[in-house]
Amino acid sequence: MQRHLRRHARILDPLRRATTLRAARQEPQPVDPASHPLAAALAQGARSTAWWIPTLVGLLAWSFAWPAAACSLHGNAPAPAVQPPPGVASGEELSGAAAPPPLSAGASYRARRLRFGTTSSGRASLREDVLLLHAAYFPWRRLGAGLALPLARRHILLPNGATQSLQGVGDLSADVRWRPRTGHRDVLQLELNAGLMLPITPLAQREGSYYHPDVQVGGGVVAPRVSASLYHPLGRGWWWVAGADAMWAPESPDGIQRGALLRVQPGVDWRLTSLGSLGLTLAWRHESRTRREGTTLAASGGTLVALHPVLRLHGAEAFVLEAGASVPILQGLRGGQRERATLQGGVTAHW
Repeated sequence: MQRHLRRHARILDPLRRATTLRAARQEPQPVDPASHPLAAALAQGARSTAWWIPTLVGLLAWSFAWPAAACSLHGNAPAPAVQPPPGVASGEELSGAAAPPPLSAGASYRARRLRFGTTSSGRASLREDVLLLHAAYFPWRRLGAGLALPLARRHILLPNGATQSLQGVGDLSADVRWRPRTGHRDVLQLELNAGLMLPITPLAQREGSYYHPDVQVGGGVVAPRVSASLYHPLGRGWWWVAGADAMWAPESPDGIQRGALLRVQPGVDWRLTSLGSLGLTLAWRHESRTRREGTTLAASGGTLVALHPVLRLHGAEAFVLEAGASVPILQGLRGGQRERATLQGGVTAHW
């Protein structure tokens, strides 16, 4: 009997060892989250850009302490760029020297809706559609210039039930652009711009009275504007991106001094394939109070924080087609202002 059991044991032991080995191979192994490529990339980016996190928190706290509706001048201003320049967005290309194409041109469209006013003061609403034509040229590797011309259509419903509608050519944005660190794909990319918003269309009047300042197609004054964009590669197609701009305007012929504008947009950009990428930014916008002949307007000034997801399709680095939205998540706007989601889209070609 014992010999019989030993003979079966010799036959079954190899089967048991094989089964145990197979089970060990199939058993899922724990994964260290820190070893994931994305986690490593984000950790690297957090270390290199951690300085702006407390700065952003401070700005948010300050902005809600000083709570902004967009006027026509601000609506004509091009948004700061928050995507890697063409030719340097792919994770497999983060080495060697290269410069973005010297010439680019394109168009973008934005549809925006804003409601303001209170029950006691009366409700009002604004519809804004802007087609922005833009171009940039760098005759030198680091120094260039840019132009942006908006074609705007605005419609406002006033608290008394009256409506006003205007459309036409808005303020021309002209700036000088400087890229101090162009030429290396594996380091911080930076672009600094300084320029002016120049009035093209005079302020509209009817029977000797100016139209509402929010429905005008332009601001009617020369306004200085500065902006900056930066891009920092994380590897594997990931980038830290950020853009910021600021603008101030003097009093216009209609007696309106539009509030100063400040925008900050940090985010990330991920190149999915050679033909597509996804971007996500946290867009923060603050506008100071608008004044009419020295008197502060109630429904003006404040802060808006929005998420801005965008999908981009790339055509062999020759053009970029994008579509996105701006979804408000925090609103500290005065005078009962409430902004809805903004739809955006555009195309840019590079040579």
